[in-house]
Amino acid sequence: MAGNVPRSRSPYRGSGTDRLPQALPPALRTTPRHARATLPVLSLALVACIGRGHVPYQGPAETASAQATGATAPPPPWTEALLEEPSPVTVTPRRRVGRYRTLDLVLPSTGDNRQDGNLVRARYYRRERAGKRGVVFVVPIWGRSSQPPLLVARRILRYGELDVIRLLEDRPLFDWGEIRESPTPEDFRAEVQRSADAFAATAVDLGRLLDWALARPDVDPERVGIVGFSMSAMVASVAAGIDGRFTHGVFVLASTDLAWVFSECPHRTRRVREAVLERFGWTRTEFRRQITPILDPINPEDLAGGIHPSRVLFVQAARDACMPQPASDALWERLGRPELLTVDANHRNTFLALTLVDGFRLTRRIGGFLHRTGGPLPGASRVATAGTAD
Repeated sequence: MAGNVPRSRSPYRGSGTDRLPQALPPALRTTPRHARATLPVLSLALVACIGRGHVPYQGPAETASAQATGATAPPPPWTEALLEEPSPVTVTPRRRVGRYRTLDLVLPSTGDNRQDGNLVRARYYRRERAGKRGVVFVVPIWGRSSQPPLLVARRILRYGELDVIRLLEDRPLFDWGEIRESPTPEDFRAEVQRSADAFAATAVDLGRLLDWALARPDVDPERVGIVGFSMSAMVASVAAGIDGRFTHGVFVLASTDLAWVFSECPHRTRRVREAVLERFGWTRTEFRRQITPILDPINPEDLAGGIHPSRVLFVQAARDACMPQPASDALWERLGRPELLTVDANHRNTFLALTLVDGFRLTRRIGGFLHRTGGPLPGASRVATAGTAD
């Protein structure tokens, strides 16, 4: 009988809240079978619309004397938190997930990160084996779907060469509801400032988590990666730039000039913008003028870097109205013109390329890139000068 046939178990599966995503997302697992049957047709239709362009990295190879891209202006005052004593990390062992032991990590934020208890929470997937291992930090899509980061984390773990530290924070850094309801221009600016402070605190907090990881004797400092998506890709690029210890990274749908993004993006920020313009009688130009001095100190164009461009994958959307190509290209230039993958889609639909709808093609691309670039430079130590003024 079919019920007596033993089911194969993937070494990457777990249970409960530890469970890593399987081929079928949870929303589809609860979908009636007749609805699931339409998925292949839907996938083919959508995949046909998601084209890709690829520009390989064409600069010099990384050598012992090569320098990573880094900040070219004096770092803003908020980066001084990196010089403070490392924050204490509370470690709670959890159940195993296949071949991986999981640890929950909790530490106080260096500022107001807008998360519960003002804490940084992360989950460390650590494969139990001898020798030093690389580790990749996976930064969430705050306030949005948790599936893309989970899928990428699972893909990284499947290669078996890199461990993963996945941030569990889920509250948006920018509280659009509070910003939209600000009764006065002063309250509006204060709320935007609080959001910018959360962005900055999170970038520093990633460095604090890295302090903890590098203090472990089994973590290889030459194999420390970072992955971010949309807003978290901008945070990740800034974290890499001000810290200088990340050795490889993937930035998906990131750009420079947050003030431009918030002034032009047609998604959630559009409703915020329209409410504020009507309440205060501002034009869009005035809206941007009000937020620019607040957001400039966290601008990735001035702070991103810290990783040699041969070890960076940059993913952009060709029809992205939120992260327009000029701003995206500016960050790509800032990062040293690394390998560039352009998805022929808008901002939201690009995330389909990470899922079953597109056969996990982008997820596999990211995992493969991190696997290839996550090894140490033979016979040399990596040199990084990020976060310092020349």
